[in-house]
Formats: sequence, C-alpha cells, structure tokens
Amino acid sequence: MPPILALVALSLTASSQSRSASISIPRITHIPRLEDFVALERVPESAKEMAHVDGFIQRVPDEGKPVSEKTDVFLGYDTHQLYAIFVCHDKNPALVRAHLANRDNFPNDDDNVAIHLDTFHDHKHAYGFNVNALGVQADAIWTEGAGWDFSWESEWHSEGRLTDYGYAVLIAIPFENLRFASRDAQTWGIFLYRGIPRKNEDSYWPDYSPRITGRLNQEADASEIKEASPGRSLSFQPYAIGRSFRSLDTLPMQPRFASSAADVRAGVDLKAVIKDSLVLDLTANPDFSEIESDQPQITVNQRFELLFPEKRPFFIENASYFSTPIDLFFTRRIADPQFGARLTGRTGPYALGVLVSDDRPATAASSANAGANGGRALFGILRVNRDLGEQSTAGLIFTSRTFGTESNYVGGADTRVRLNAAEFLTAQAVTSSTTLLDGRARAGPAYLAAFDHNAKFLIGNATYSDRSPGFITQPGFIDRNDIRSLNSTLAYSVRKARKFLLSWGPQIVTENVWDHDGKHLTSRYREIANIELVRQTNFDVFYEKRNDLLRPGDFEQLRFNNQYRQQTEGFDLSTNPIASVELLASYAKGTGINFIPASGPPVLARSSVASASLSFRIGRALTINNTYLLARASAIQNDRGIFDDHTLRTKCTYYFSRSFYARTIFQFNNVISSPAMVNLQRQKTFNADFLFTYLPHPGTAVFVGYNSDLANLGRNLDLGSDGLVQRSSGFINDGRQVFVKVMYLFRR
Repeated sequence: MPPILALVALSLTASSQSRSASISIPRITHIPRLEDFVALERVPESAKEMAHVDGFIQRVPDEGKPVSEKTDVFLGYDTHQLYAIFVCHDKNPALVRAHLANRDNFPNDDDNVAIHLDTFHDHKHAYGFNVNALGVQADAIWTEGAGWDFSWESEWHSEGRLTDYGYAVLIAIPFENLRFASRDAQTWGIFLYRGIPRKNEDSYWPDYSPRITGRLNQEADASEIKEASPGRSLSFQPYAIGRSFRSLDTLPMQPRFASSAADVRAGVDLKAVIKDSLVLDLTANPDFSEIESDQPQITVNQRFELLFPEKRPFFIENASYFSTPIDLFFTRRIADPQFGARLTGRTGPYALGVLVSDDRPATAASSANAGANGGRALFGILRVNRDLGEQSTAGLIFTSRTFGTESNYVGGADTRVRLNAAEFLTAQAVTSSTTLLDGRARAGPAYLAAFDHNAKFLIGNATYSDRSPGFITQPGFIDRNDIRSLNSTLAYSVRKARKFLLSWGPQIVTENVWDHDGKHLTSRYREIANIELVRQTNFDVFYEKRNDLLRPGDFEQLRFNNQYRQQTEGFDLSTNPIASVELLASYAKGTGINFIPASGPPVLARSSVASASLSFRIGRALTINNTYLLARASAIQNDRGIFDDHTLRTKCTYYFSRSFYARTIFQFNNVISSPAMVNLQRQKTFNADFLFTYLPHPGTAVFVGYNSDLANLGRNLDLGSDGLVQRSSGFINDGRQVFVKVMYLFRR
C-alpha cells in the first residue's frame, strides 16, 4: 500500500455512514502542491497536517454502496485559502475521460470532483467548486428548491493531472471570494463529490441519499476554521470594445444599410462588498453584447413567445436572488441599458435582491413617449426572502417598469414549505396594476400553488396556476393570461443496477387549461416509458393526445370557437457510448395546428418535428458540435407540403490551453413554404462566427471576433406586404462586423 494511504490512521477522519457526519479541518503550515500527491511515492509534509476523508458512498447507480473506485481527499486551510486534494484511483486509468474546455462547460461525460460549502451553515445555499481531471473549472451556487445557478463566477485556483493510477486534482479557494458570518471559529456545511460518468456513477461524502428530499440537510459539519477573513471590499472592471460593422437597418420606411469603420464603446462595472454579506454592483454604459449566440430553436408556426435564456453576465450573476415561482423578472426584457445597479446577498435569515436599470427600447424613437425619461424605460425589482426553519422560506417581490405615460407594477408574496422528508409545498400570490400607452388601465391578480413529492421510486408534482384577464407583468415572462391551469407529473422509477439496464419506469404528464368563463382551452395527456442504460444512455418513448379550443379572441379569422384534436407519438434519445461521441436525438410525428394559414382560420395539419445533435471530441482539445432541427407540416387531406423548416448548425472549438481557445459557428436556415397554404415567406440565411478568446480568470478577458450574415434578400431591399421580399435563390450580405473586446478585473 502506498504510504499516502496510510494517512488514514494519522489524519482526522469522518464516518460517511452517519447523517450527522462531521470533520475538523486543520490549519496547515505547508502549502500543498499537486506534484507531491501525484507520485504516491511518499507522504507529503502538507498531507501529514491535513484531514483525510475516504468512504465515499454511491447515490447512483448502486445507492448506499461504496464508491466503485478508491477516492481519497485531503483538506486543510491557511490564512488565505481552503485547500482540497482529490486522489482518484481507477482500475482502468486509460478510460478516465478528460477534455480541455472553457469555464463551466466541460463535457458531461468527463471524470470530475467537487467540493460544496454551505458557509452560513443554514442548509439553504452552498458554493459549488467542480473540476474535471485536467483542472477545468465550473462553479455555481446551490439554492434549496431551485438547484444550481451557474451564473455565479469566482476567482479560484485548480490543477488536474492524469496519472498511471487515475488522476489527482488540487482545489484552492480564497476566503476573500466567499461570504460567511463574521465569527472567530467557523463551522460550515460540506459535501465532497466524485463523478465517474462512464459508469453513470455519482458518489458523495457524506452519504447523500435520494430517499430524503433536500441536499444540504444531509451535509457534514466542517469545523475549526478560525481567523478566516471573508470578502474583498472593492473591485472594478473596465471594458472597451471597438468594432467595424455594416448592418441592415429595418426601422426606416425604406430599409437601408448602416456602417461604421471605427465604432468604440467603453464602460465600467464596480463591485463593493458591504459588511461581508451584501454585494453592490454598479454598471455605467455596460456592454451587453453577447459573445455567444443563442442555441437554435424552431421559431416558425409558434403560437406563444419562445423563451431564450439569458447570456449577459451582469444579469445572470446572482439571478437566483430574484427568482419566484411565477416568472416575474425575465432579464431579456431589458434590451439596451445605459446604467444599472444591483444589491444582492444575505444578512442573517434574510436574502435580498434589488435591481434598478434603464432601457432604451427599439420602439422609443417612433413612440409618443420618445421624449419621456430621455427615451428610456425604467425597471425596478425588489426581492426579499426569509428563512423559516428547516428548508422553508417566505418572500416578497415588487417589480416595476415605467416608460413615459406607460407603467406596470407587480407585487406579492410567496412561500416554500417543507412538509416532511419527501414533500414540499410552494405558493405565490401577486397582483398587477398597469396603464397602457393608450391610457387604458388594467389590473388583476395571479396565483400559483405547487406540491412536490420526491421519494426513491415515486416522483410527483401538481401545480395550479391562475392568471386573471387583467394581470400583466412587463418585466416578466408570461405566455398568456386569463387562464386557470392544473398540471401534473407522476413518475415511477425502478432502479436496478444490472449489466446494461440501470433503471426503467413509466411517467404520466397532464395539462388542463380553462379561461375564467369556464371554457376548457387545453387538455393534454402524455404517457412516457423511460429506460436508463449504461454509458449515459436514456431512451424515452411517448404518446400524447391533446385538445385545444381556439376562440375568435385568439385568432380574428375565427367566427366561432373551434376544437382542434391532436395526437402525437415519438421518442427522445441521449447517449454517450464512448468518450469521443455524444448523441442527442428526438422525433415526434402526428397532427398539429397550422397557426398561420394563407387565409382563413387555423387548421389541423400533419406535423413532424425532429432534432439531432452529434458531438465529437478529437483528442483533448478539439470539440465539434453538429445540430440539425426540422419542423414540417403537410395537409391532412392529400399530404401536400405546407412548410419545411431546416436548421443546420456546426460549432467547432479548439483549446490551445485552459485559458485560450478559438471557436467557429456556421448556421444555415432554410424555410420552404407553399404560398397557397401558409402565410410564411421562403427564406434562406447563413451565419458565420469566428472568435478567439483569452480568459485567464473570471472578469479578465480578450475577445477577437468576426461575424457575417447572408440572406436571400433582393439587392434593392424591396418591401412586400409582410416585410422584405425574399428571393428564391442567391444571397446578399446583410450584416458583418469585426470586433475586439478587452476587459480587466481590478481588486483590492
């Protein structure tokens, strides 16, 4: 046995079997080096001082059994940092999966380890520091009931090394980047984690059981952390971006091209820590341009607005402080701000989120409100949440958006109550008051109540939602109002670790929607059979029946209420058979609604929707992601084509190092339509993006990029009844830019 493993008898250990596991983390005098742990030839001086933990327990696939590969962790701290060394053995070290990747985005099938720290020891929130076998970082904040928030970014150190016995990882977390109570001696909650994806295996110390609802109520206690100083008091981040561009301006009556040979913009973000627990963020002339493009979605023939996730750092950071059961703050409603301020953090049992921002809406120039507030809309969000006992909370929220004579105010309360080890109740009640641009007033309440049951075999959810006809939330994301809905999900899973089969079980999903006059607008019933196999393979087969009632108020072409009965069947597949290949695929076929016929009301049509994503990892540095989306509709009577929508996207990323990478994205979209059957122009677009990124640590980066857009527009930019006229063939360049962006994070 290598000497390093004999430290079990010399170090402070903790039992992984006890629900009240604890460990004393010692103060060390020797800074640990990864090289000393990689060789396993002698006991490093730093390891002799550190606490040692083993005895990891599987959560899946074999719940309660020891981790399949020996795992040792060494913990210690000095004046400035907490250290964790993971020594991960593997009987087949050549099968360890590890790839270079950008932060927070290493592949799901990479071997990885993590440490989770509940620094306030309140079982409500925890920092997560996750590292793959090559040292690539991912960090996040866990909130009970809401899950992981990967928008949080912190500066910390990690190293990873593949070895002839497996791999080893060092994590060093500066105290100044954490928030915790000001006490001489700290006791934190702690989890240690090891993931072996090729075995579908997640293991924890202490034991994290799926039989018990909640995560942090099962954590261990890490004590004897003394003389630790939290939080840097001040940091600021200036940025500058310069670009040369040519773009199509469609706002004038006659569209035209606008261009600039040298467009320069600069701004600054400032962050101040108040009393070690609250964080004030200020931004002036922020750069909210998006370096990464949105993942493609099918956008044609959609009845309701699609949700695209936020990607701008100022808004995604600490987003969980503003979340409520009803989505009352969707940050992409703020499109082009000039200033913003945000205060977030915890003080005692309270969590606080305050945000104020302006916005320059695209409609401001042509609006009657153009002169109001300098043509800006003003947003204000206030969120307060209080802990109530074990994993229960109660909160208040207020949102506002004003733009000249237009205003929208929403306020209300919510709660999340733990009923027992397996069940939670969530509820929210809010009301809105709105004055529209034309002077009309709207007002009304909205309610939500949800019950969640999460046990070993049975998972269930029932959610009731009520939005009155007058309820409006302009800062939020609500697809429609004047509804009462009752949705439910019930899933039964039998988990048996076999040679190939890991789990199987049925799932039933129901959705029922009524308006406030009692009309049954939607009824949906879906049956799903799920099979989980080895090598991260999941396969679902489903059958769905759906009935939608459309009214003249929904579509002006309707003279009477009309029922649309639909039926769909299909499958979903995800698999990671080998380290270099990942496949995601889905297909659904049946009947659906053509919401945009060439004339008359919506009609039933045959419908097919498919998606496929195939990713290749070549070596440890090159990743190629290919995505294909298809939406197709045809007439039920004669199967004549109504429209085909094809999207093909290829993204290639090459990592020269953990900090420096190059990325290309090519995306082609082709809409083929029959003018006699659908009100949809034929359209072809091609987009190319090139980006070089140097990102040594969060907040400091250099981006150099070029993007170009092609579309099948006429060279004279002719206007038709429904927009720019599309040509049947050929492209023109309707936008391109070259840009350089530099930002640097100063701390003191």
